[in-house]
Amino acid sequence: HIFRLYTRLLPIHAAIIFNAPCDVINTLLFAYPEGIKCRDDQGMLPYHLAKWKGSPDDIVDALKAAFPEAAAVKDPSGRVKLNHSQTLKTGSGSGSSDDDTLTKARENNIVICDYDLNRPHLFKLIESKKWNETLEHLDEKPEDAETWVRRRKEDGSVKWRLLPIHAAIIFQAP
Repeated sequence: HIFRLYTRLLPIHAAIIFNAPCDVINTLLFAYPEGIKCRDDQGMLPYHLAKWKGSPDDIVDALKAAFPEAAAVKDPSGRVKLNHSQTLKTGSGSGSSDDDTLTKARENNIVICDYDLNRPHLFKLIESKKWNETLEHLDEKPEDAETWVRRRKEDGSVKWRLLPIHAAIIFQAP
């Protein structure tokens, strides 16, 4: 399941992994400029992911323009430049549980909403596949793209946690 593989990503990371076009990358860069400097659960910056995935030049150039220093930052394997034949190492090696991650997220002022108690309007629009309204909402409130939505199992453990970009991919946004 995709939920188990990619649980600690910002929208910019997910967009690169799922080969989003450059206009989506640019929209995400505009909506959350600091995302370009954030590493995913594998320790990869968006620039690293784009190089590893073999993203088109326009995407790599957009990422490099937004954060020029990224080209000089080492990836988790200690490499500065990646080519398409190199592989991404799996596992974060941190040993932290999902609940530890959520605690850290709260400490860093990341917004986490409970799916069953306070599902955000943006998430509802995506689930309803109201794509034009989704875009309008993001134009008005781009910060909502940063809100995590979490659902718990009956025993209280985390069943899944998604950003709006993850939901958009799952619901096959155009």
